[in-house]
Amino acid sequence: MKIKVRYFASFRELVECEEETFDLDEDRSISGLISKITSRHPKLKDERIMIAVNEVLIDPTNRLELNQNDVVAVFPMASGG
Repeated sequence: MKIKVRYFASFRELVECEEETFDLDEDRSISGLISKITSRHPKLKDERIMIAVNEVLIDPTNRLELNQNDVVAVFPMASGG
């Protein structure tokens, strides 16, 4: 199953691309996808990641199962002061 992942803000520079496609096999969860992303892009391992699936914010620990052709946005958690 193919999932399109789009990167935003500083993550684009860290991964050196705007978007890419991941093949998910048995683990179709958000956490499974994050694991694949951070394996491919180790620079993201220590980052606080925000996720949106089809333009809806999702808790990165959510066990929601992704579906074919979902679009996942990955961006850094906002900080402020």
